[in-house]
Order: sequence, then C-alpha cells, then structure tokens
Amino acid sequence: MEKRNKTIFILINRSFLIRNILRSGTLELLKKKRYNIVIFFAAPVPQYLRDEFEDDQVKLHGFEVSRTGRLRRLFNKTKRYVIVTRNTKYSAKYIKLLENNGLPNKERIISRKKKPTHRIYIELAIAYILSAIPPLKFFIRWGEPFFFPEHSKRLKDYFDTYKPDLIFSTSTGGTFEYPFIKEARRRSVKTLSIPKSWDNINNEFIPLVPDRLVVQNHASRKSAEDIQKIPRDRISVVGMPHFDWYKKKEILKSRKEHLESKGLDPDRALIFFGSEGIWAPNDHLIAEKLQESIEKDEFVKPCQLLVRPHYSNVREDVFKNLRGKSYVSVDSFRIVDFLIDKWDQSLDETIDFVNSVAHCDMMISIASSLSLDAAAMNKPSISPGFWGEYAGGKDVTGSKLYSTDHVHWLMSSGGVWKVDSYDELKKAINAYLENPKLHEEERKRTIEKLCYKLDGKASERLVEVIESMFV
Repeated sequence: MEKRNKTIFILINRSFLIRNILRSGTLELLKKKRYNIVIFFAAPVPQYLRDEFEDDQVKLHGFEVSRTGRLRRLFNKTKRYVIVTRNTKYSAKYIKLLENNGLPNKERIISRKKKPTHRIYIELAIAYILSAIPPLKFFIRWGEPFFFPEHSKRLKDYFDTYKPDLIFSTSTGGTFEYPFIKEARRRSVKTLSIPKSWDNINNEFIPLVPDRLVVQNHASRKSAEDIQKIPRDRISVVGMPHFDWYKKKEILKSRKEHLESKGLDPDRALIFFGSEGIWAPNDHLIAEKLQESIEKDEFVKPCQLLVRPHYSNVREDVFKNLRGKSYVSVDSFRIVDFLIDKWDQSLDETIDFVNSVAHCDMMISIASSLSLDAAAMNKPSISPGFWGEYAGGKDVTGSKLYSTDHVHWLMSSGGVWKVDSYDELKKAINAYLENPKLHEEERKRTIEKLCYKLDGKASERLVEVIESMFV
C-alpha cells in the first residue's frame, strides 16, 4: 500500500500572517517536502488568494466562528486577570478591559472613554490577587475544553475529509483557533502554535497549551516558561520567518532605481518614518515637522522623507498634508476587506519594503517593531517619546506606549535611541547622519536578543520543528 502524505492544517486569523508564513518560505518548504496543506482563514477566502496559493497540494477554506455567549465572554475576561505583565496593564487588550471598549476589532480597542479611576484600581487589584493563585491557571486550562467543548459538524467534516496529522496555529489561541485545537485533542491529532508576533506572548493567559510552542526569540521563551507556565521542553525558538527576506540579496535593487521609483533623490539622505497608526494617532505631527526641517535645511546633510502609513488608519489619509511636498514620498500598500487587520502585503510590496529599509539612512518610529526591521539591515533607529498620543490635554506618548514588555525588551537592548522632544530628535538625526555606525554594536545585540538568528533560515527552522512532530 502506498504511504499517504501527511496533512497539515494551517490556521490564519490576521492578514499580515499571510506574509509571515505563506509568503516568506514556510509554505514552499512544506510543499517541497510533499505535505498536503489545508489553510483555514477566519473569514471567507477572497479569490486572489485562491489564485495565488491553491494547487494540488494546497487547499483554502474560510471558517467563521459563531459569536460567543455571555458565559464564555465572562470566562474569557477571567483568564485575562490571571497574569499581570506590562502588556496586560498597558497593551490594547488590557486597555480594552480597563476602559470598557468591549469590542474586538482594532479600530475600537483604543478607546479614550475611561472607566472611573476607582474601578480601574479595583480591577487591577483583582488581577494582582488572582494572578497569585497558581491553581486558578490550571483550572482555566481544564475548564476551557470542559465547559466549552465547541463541537462543530462543519469542522468535524473537515477533519473527516482531510484527516490532518498536525494542526499548526499561527496564533497562541483565540476564538478562531480554539475549536480546531479542541477537535484535534479529541482525535489525538498533534498541535503546534506560534504567537502572531514577537510581542504577543505576554498579552494574555494561554488556556490551550499546544503540544509544541514555537516562539521568535529567547525573551518570549522565558515569558512562556515563567508567566504562561509552559514547560521548557515544549518550547522551540526559531526566529522570525518574515525576516528571512532581509537575507535575500537577489531582491535588492540599486539605491538609484529604488528611490527614483518613489520620486526621491538618491543623492539625499533618506529618513524613513513609520507610523504607528491608531496606537499613536498624532504621530503625523512629527512627520510634518520633519518635512519643515528638511525644507529649511536644518540637518547637517540634505535629507528627504519616506513616510509609511499604518494599516490601522491608512484610509483616513492622516499624511495628506505631506502629499505634494518637496522631498517627501508617502508610501502606499494593499488594503483588503479581509480579516480584522485588512492588510495583506503582496510579494511585490514585501520586496519594496525591504528595499526601502535597505536604502534608508535611518528609521524613525514610535515604540515600534520597525526598529527591528531597521536593526536587521544595520540602520540607525530613533524612537520618539512625544506627540504620538494625547489624553486629558497631556502628551502620554512616553508613559503609555513605552510601558509594555516588548518595548522594554527593545529599548533595553540599547540599539534604539529614544528621544523626548523634537530638539532631541533633530540632534539624534544629525548624529546618525555624521556617524551611521553609532550604536552599531547595540543594534547587533538587539538582533541577537529579539530576532534569535538573522541568517535567512527561520522558515527552515520552523519547518524542522514541524517535521519533528511526526517523529
């Protein structure tokens, strides 16, 4: 009898994960090893994705989870109280809990309507008390599948039809992934999960621990062990698969070709400004001020500005005041009506972004993962702690946006220069224009600490972990 090729279910609940997993090498490597792949998205699948990915080995399906009931929402709220980290206190999800947004999509997470102060203190007190009760974590992990088994005839049919050997979740757990993981457990099918991003592991308690957890760096592994209480021997570190693009020299264009394609001058220094969107809704003020300084020749070298809007508010065109200005290019990228984030970076856009990082002279962004992109190409990175967000008439950029675990990891590496005023920003820009090698060793440490290995082989390591599940 001919041996059946093994089948892997891949679960995707955010558009950017299509880039991270499907377009950065993991999918192609799995296909070369003759695995059958069934990809499930948390929404109906658009035709352009079918045209791009479906073939004899790869099938795509949409799987929308029904709205949760009141009891389930209460249980979900409880599990957020059982860990206390910088992220759970200050990240968007914890702000949602404290500020009473109550809705999952990102456009509504960042609410300015706060609960009364006494209620915030009460909820924080509850969190500190419950997080100090270890048995509660075990109860939640037992109770999640016991009280909410989530039997689904449609999902059972998919399991019966494709007979998966592994469930690979590109998130560490949510309402989309839970039914798959629970059905897999009932059928003794192995499970593997990776956080959506390197900054997610401390966001909330993971109620369904997979057979194997894959993380992007050692900091995340330590958090998985210490905070999530996941055994070390069930955790693998692989790096960031989408950072493999930075080692593909064949995709790099010349500086002249790339900058001229954006209407920019290859002889001027390029400042790359990356917006943080709804997380720093006023950061366009910094970009506008930079443009004024460039026009007035306030820097030690002639400069120009490349602005990358954020997908979360790109439709609002917050950088409209910069369009048509001298020495400025405002980037664009594909926005789709698909999944929560609605941002699906195409292959060409990924290559374009890598070239923009490669040919910039420095990166400026507020408390952003873009600093890691800059470090990957050994580019100086400046992180403003001002003008990003205001509350009650006060600038809260520094106190709020720099208070999460992942930003603490980033800033403590020393590879990112934080500035707290526009004058400090100008001084930092001029310092890097005069000496691009400034903080070069610190940038190397940043990569080692938060990217694990930058060798173009993160996707290979991920596939190796997947294959080890079948041994």
